[in-house]
Amino acid sequence: MNIIKSLFLSLTVAAFIYSCKSNSEPVQEGSSNAKLTGTFATTGEVKWEAKGVGHGHNGTIEISKSEVTFAEGVLVGGMAEVDMKTIRATDLAGDSVQEHKLVGHLLNTDFFAVDSFPTAMLKINSVANNEASADLTMRGITNPIKFPVTIVEDSLGFTITSTFPVDRTLYNIKTGSGKFFDIKKLGDHMIEDIFNLSIKIQGAK
Repeated sequence: MNIIKSLFLSLTVAAFIYSCKSNSEPVQEGSSNAKLTGTFATTGEVKWEAKGVGHGHNGTIEISKSEVTFAEGVLVGGMAEVDMKTIRATDLAGDSVQEHKLVGHLLNTDFFAVDSFPTAMLKINSVANNEASADLTMRGITNPIKFPVTIVEDSLGFTITSTFPVDRTLYNIKTGSGKFFDIKKLGDHMIEDIFNLSIKIQGAK
């Protein structure tokens, strides 16, 4: 009887030790079973594309600072501050005179009034079903906006991308708009009210 009791006690102790060891193993950040949680500083870029009658331009704007917040692997918030002084027209990169002329228009009061409003801000308030609800601020005017988000994660970090349209007239950018000027008089100087932004930000774990 003592032998049976001793054997039973030994098995019970061994099972308890194994259970404690299994439950105490830490989850390594970056492993396949780790879930992103917390606020992460990020870097990135913004690309823009605008069109008019028979013409169009595209370029880049630098992000001065950005961060995103995850909770248990789910994107729940974030922000990106854009330095409007860094606007470039990449499609005119081979023609410095024309690029300088276009960027000058974009910087002045015809468009983004950068001297008065040097930064733009995108603030993500929530994300559901891969769609972000956010506030976009340009020229000191804030409007709500929704856009799709794609998140790609690997063992080292993550990349978040999105492309979405923006109605510039909501931010008091009226130059060349058919909403505010006679389309016949504008002719080929008319500029579409909608332009597209593509954002890519990256962070390390």
